[in-house]
Amino acid sequence: MKKILIAEDEVNIRNLLSYLLTNEGYNVIIASDGEEALKKTFFEKPDLLLLDIMMPKRNGYEVACILRDQPEFKNLPIIMLTARGGELDQRMGYATGANEYIAKPFEPSELIATIKKYLP
Repeated sequence: MKKILIAEDEVNIRNLLSYLLTNEGYNVIIASDGEEALKKTFFEKPDLLLLDIMMPKRNGYEVACILRDQPEFKNLPIIMLTARGGELDQRMGYATGANEYIAKPFEPSELIATIKKYLP
């Protein structure tokens, strides 16, 4: 079973994502801030990371940069899922290591289709 780490500080969104992904057959791991996301990524070795940008302790850009500097996570698919939908935010997301960038509010079917590109 493929593991997806959800790094999201808003509990309602975290619960929605967890529900959606569990129903799709994924093993879900939760992190509520950037520091926890890093620790759980190193410990759990997820197959994909869903990463919010605006989080306590470390933001999503920082988390992505730190992970991309680690050889073992160079190819970890990172999907930024964030309320920051501006063009500059998207460019920053891709520059820091995101494979995909999805703005909130998002279509659940679009998110699942994007994940399946990386975890068929």
